[in-house]
Amino acid sequence: MKCSLETYNYNTCPDYWALSYTWGPETPSHVILVNGRRFCVRQNLFNFMKSFRSPYNNHFYLWIDQVCINQEDIPERNSQVRCMGQYYSRAVCVLTWLGIGTELELAAMARIQQVDIVNVPPAKYQEPNSLDHLRGYRSIIANHYFERLWVVQEMARA
Repeated sequence: MKCSLETYNYNTCPDYWALSYTWGPETPSHVILVNGRRFCVRQNLFNFMKSFRSPYNNHFYLWIDQVCINQEDIPERNSQVRCMGQYYSRAVCVLTWLGIGTELELAAMARIQQVDIVNVPPAKYQEPNSLDHLRGYRSIIANHYFERLWVVQEMARA
């Protein structure tokens, strides 16, 4: 897997998307190519990159903290962390990656996408009788992603 890293002035950068996700455990890690150089990413980000790539979205700008912030340069990292709210605010779209879903979670997400619950009068909306949907919803809500304090800032700024 390969990608390129480009640097822009914050005030003149092109439109981009930002990724909100959890880093997950340090191991296992995977090697990707960034500007032709080997770069290690954690499993959860690698899973996102595998899932998100396609021949149709091969050239767009995506801001991912693990790649875009030099994690080994502590002063730079601290400086960039203070700016993260701005990065999410300026993004055209903020993608949320909850990880690879189970069958129940994927079914629940598909159901959420099918029904615009907000605009359906309660008398006309009927949730399927299966408890599997409820288990799927519960599993999504229990995802470690929602335990992160950063989620509040990222979503509030999105």
